Amino acid sequence: MKFLQSALLAIGAFLFVSNYANAQFQPIALNGFNHDVVAEVGNSSLATTTVAMDLVSLSNNVMYTQAFASTNAFGGGGLPNTGTITDGSGSYQMADYAINNTLLLPRGQSGDLFLNTPASYGKLRILCLSTEGVSLVNATLFFTDGTSTNALSNVTLNDWFNTATNTVISGFGRCARVAAVTTANGYPNNPKMFYLEIPLSCADAQKSLQKINFSNVTTAGNNAPFPNAFFFAVSGTP
Repeated sequence: MKFLQSALLAIGAFLFVSNYANAQFQPIALNGFNHDVVAEVGNSSLATTTVAMDLVSLSNNVMYTQAFASTNAFGGGGLPNTGTITDGSGSYQMADYAINNTLLLPRGQSGDLFLNTPASYGKLRILCLSTEGVSLVNATLFFTDGTSTNALSNVTLNDWFNTATNTVISGFGRCARVAAVTTANGYPNNPKMFYLEIPLSCADAQKSLQKINFSNVTTAGNNAPFPNAFFFAVSGTP
């Protein structure tokens, strides 16, 4: 009997570890976004966004949806109209394109993304990118019990062009932020969005996550206020 009990416990532990290791990342509903950088309707990418993602005088770009690409006869690109982005590890859900859909942090700035419903997670993945060069970012987790954990420190966030590590989606294109847009560029290979992964400790995985604070702590380079760090979505495994 003891042998059977031990065997069953071992099998249970194996199945638990296997299921945990293979768990898919699922979208976490958030609020706290401060800008709209996705053009979704009509011909004006200026009217449907709040800010350019990169240097205005030289680049002045935003992203656009597949519907916007079709309306304006672009040759390709476009983010999924639903805002759902998938890869081999799971999915992410971007905020409504008609409202603020990114947390934009120039160098030296920080901001919070709040979970609509606090919950416990084993791992987190952040859908994000940097413009005008790579950013260094920090992330701090805050829990409903009042505790916090420094989860990322001086981690490199890739520039959205011509890098590959931790790519989630690529080739969705970009267009100028103007009153009447006529062309788009970057596709079929650029730009790219990436993930940053945060594994939670056993203790933190038992707590309810309330918010994540992000900081753009970049100090290198002479292109202030750039680079810009953008955070679009968070997914987690239970």
